[in-house]
Amino acid sequence: MKNSIATILLSAFCLSSFAQNSTYQSWKSVANERAGVLNVNYFDNYPFAYSDPNGKQKGIEIEIIQEFQKWLKVYKGVELKLNFKQYDNFDTFYSAIKDGGNGKIGLGSVTIRQDREKWAQFSQPYLKNIAVLASALDVNSLQDLTGFPTVFEGKVALVVKGSSHEKELLQIKEKYYPEMRVSYASNPKEMLIKMKSEPKYFGYVDIITYMAFTEEQGGILRVHRAADIQGELFGFVFPPNSDWNTIFNEFMVGGFGFTATDEYHAILEKYLELNVIQEVQLR
Repeated sequence: MKNSIATILLSAFCLSSFAQNSTYQSWKSVANERAGVLNVNYFDNYPFAYSDPNGKQKGIEIEIIQEFQKWLKVYKGVELKLNFKQYDNFDTFYSAIKDGGNGKIGLGSVTIRQDREKWAQFSQPYLKNIAVLASALDVNSLQDLTGFPTVFEGKVALVVKGSSHEKELLQIKEKYYPEMRVSYASNPKEMLIKMKSEPKYFGYVDIITYMAFTEEQGGILRVHRAADIQGELFGFVFPPNSDWNTIFNEFMVGGFGFTATDEYHAILEKYLELNVIQEVQLR
């Protein structure tokens, strides 16, 4: 009886240890075993990465990761399981990657920035971005950045904490409108809903997020194109000690590069209108 109990306990311990080890696996160990798990942390932000009403993960970034999964099977003979975890708050998502271990990738429409490379590794870019300044329709059009104090007098800027837009907005505040009031939101959709319902709010959002929202809600916000922030690139993000970045970048740049493939363009066409694709696609 004692031997049976000992055997059961040992088996349970081994299964528990295997489960823990398989949860956070290095690329080296997965390549050696020809099978493994990659934890996919994603920030819920349509149409980049989100869950449909049935709980199925969808979006531009989700489908690129699934193409990576297929590529590993075909070209490396590796069976990879994707373990998805959703985040509704960008700052929490940001921290989970920054403080995370090996075996993890972040999907968060994250802008590649040099200052972020202190805490994370970035993949090769998969998309260009334009940050647009949105407000209620009854706000006068901004002609140039010097007009911030006049156009947005008495209004409140919204921004997602930890985002690139926070840094850019605070630079504008310092240089052009020191009296600007700033309030924080958990995600871009929350910002856009507030702008729609309360005209006192304005803020920067990605052009893709803005277009997706207005298609869903109707053309109900003003975009101040004089304040566009261009030249940004989106990438996938890895914890600083991860070894997955190397193999993922092999997938991204091999041959003519993933962004030159039919699969890449099919993903964009599935989620974006042609006029937006022309602005954001990598060639």
